Amino acid sequence: MMRKYIVGTAVATILTAGIAAIVGFVLASVHAASDKLVAFTVQEIKSVYRPDGSVGMRMESTMAVREDGSRATVSAVQAPDGAWRELRSITDTIAGRKTDVDGITESTTTYELTAGELAQARNAARACSEAGGERGRALGFEVVKITEDLAQGSLARIENWLAPELDCYALRSKAYVRSADGSLRLTQEMQARWVQVGAPDESLFAIPANYTERSPSAVARELERRFPGLACADCPANPADAAYQERRQ
Repeated sequence: MMRKYIVGTAVATILTAGIAAIVGFVLASVHAASDKLVAFTVQEIKSVYRPDGSVGMRMESTMAVREDGSRATVSAVQAPDGAWRELRSITDTIAGRKTDVDGITESTTTYELTAGELAQARNAARACSEAGGERGRALGFEVVKITEDLAQGSLARIENWLAPELDCYALRSKAYVRSADGSLRLTQEMQARWVQVGAPDESLFAIPANYTERSPSAVARELERRFPGLACADCPANPADAAYQERRQ
């Protein structure tokens, strides 16, 4: 059983989205086409740090990849009533859709994948084996460190330790922001705890049949209905609703 640190679905959603933004499934700069991916399962610890360096949020997740590029991320969060529920994000390359599963509101939010997203998910990234950068080992795999300095946006630097044997999946990632004095400050981090190569457990890709399909804003309203005062009952429409409506099958 995984240890669980996060209280509240909003916190977990922020953490999951933030780490996904800095890590990604592969880096575009090392992407190379392949017709078969390495299937594996990895457990990760994801952390967000306060300005003083202390841990503000932490969550453990399990991520699984099939040979066809389908992948699932499963995280445990504590609901306001104290019960532990699951958040899932499932990308199914066969069905051509991505489904976010919210166990607290018993909701699913489903998007049709674009042609570009399907191509990226189905293709392996192995060019990182030829990239320059610091090399080492992590969990028994060779890794190469790729650093990207950013001129725009909230992040100033992203560091990824990529494993060529796992299609350049990041076994460790760090993201930095720039402080007022110009120095870099660690703000988010992901560290893999273990990796198992081979076909993942299919239960990680399960989508509850009794859950209700909802838009991002409808999920927030359902959270407010179940736990008054936690979400915003009269919030403006979530900007993600437009993309949701456009990409519904």
